[in-house]
Amino acid sequence: MAGLLLPLTILFYQSNAQTLNWGSSFTPAWATSGTAGTASNISGTGVNSTVNVSISGGAFTYANGVSGSLSPTVSGATATVPSSAQRMQVGVNFATDTDSCVITYTFSSLITGVSFRIVDIDKLNATSFSYVDKITVIGRNGTTPYLPTITKYDGATDPNFLVISGNVVNANPTSGQSGNTASDATDQRGTVNISFGSNVINSITIRYENHSAAQANPGVQFIAVGNMSFTQSVLPVSLLSFSGAQQGNDVKLKWATAQETNSEAYIIERSYGAAAWQPIGTVAARGNSTERTDYTYTDINPEKRDLYYRLRINDRDGRSAYSSVVRIPGKTGGVKLSAYPSPFTTQIGITVEAPAKTTATIHLTDAAGRQAIQRRQELEKGNNSFTLVPPPHLPAGIYYITITDDEQNLLGRTTVVR
Repeated sequence: MAGLLLPLTILFYQSNAQTLNWGSSFTPAWATSGTAGTASNISGTGVNSTVNVSISGGAFTYANGVSGSLSPTVSGATATVPSSAQRMQVGVNFATDTDSCVITYTFSSLITGVSFRIVDIDKLNATSFSYVDKITVIGRNGTTPYLPTITKYDGATDPNFLVISGNVVNANPTSGQSGNTASDATDQRGTVNISFGSNVINSITIRYENHSAAQANPGVQFIAVGNMSFTQSVLPVSLLSFSGAQQGNDVKLKWATAQETNSEAYIIERSYGAAAWQPIGTVAARGNSTERTDYTYTDINPEKRDLYYRLRINDRDGRSAYSSVVRIPGKTGGVKLSAYPSPFTTQIGITVEAPAKTTATIHLTDAAGRQAIQRRQELEKGNNSFTLVPPPHLPAGIYYITITDDEQNLLGRTTVVR
């Protein structure tokens, strides 16, 4: 693979922690039942954030599901979020179990150290399936996705109340488990901590929907989101691309930067399972540049098995960060195109075998033929690996991936499930 031109900007310096406060950061103040607001010059940093709330199917209802202020609301919020005197609460009445509500934060500058809490992820009671709250959280730097770490605020009182898997958390769908949480000062079983750690992002999406165990027409349900802390980032390295392709018995890696400030070296790391990483080589960085710089590294005759590669980027002040991961399949088994995982959530890994170097076109379409993605991709002869980032609001279903070369010859076609 070559030419994966995504803005993979990393290696940051950060300023002091700031807070997006639901009660004081928005100008004008968040209006009850309003679906958009802008937080300007947050904590005097010059960072702005636009927040939008949308619903697909069903309708917004009262913030507490029964009475009070129409949601989305700040002033009418009834749930308690630890360490957040103010919070934004969303009450929904979905018409089907596939409907969803999406909360999107868009920041005017790159930020890091992002953390916040979401409360009231629950069910009506332990044996009811009228609704089963499910939350999916993802951050992005441009189109590049970053997944947060999600932990339970109270994992001791009722350890089986919530189920966390990657960037997804839901009320336990097993009958007799989980139930309703009051989300008051004494009941925070349905509360989670969201942390993006050192990831550098400029947008966050919270998708609120039902677990597949919910009944066809869920009942009224709601969540609340607390204040968000973050630090502003100033980034001395902008990584345009990182790609790899098999060439005979070797693997050739290529990457390109748009700018570099005080960078020292690129450490190439390899893994046979994307878990235990070992450094295999070092390439000196240009150091300081405002122009595109291209780099290559060849891994000579690695083992014939699935290989994973990443870059550890070091600067002269001792800071470091990691690139995205490139996968090179060891055995194709006669399959020229494969996609993983299936079902997919935030991204799709693609491996494809090209008979010659070409500029391919990748299409992602749904079962009705509607196109979700069309993208050009440089392929080297042999096995190539790259990542597709689907639109965040794709509905569940079967999707087709089709790849053609620059002469419109079919290189492969496969299916994945959302």
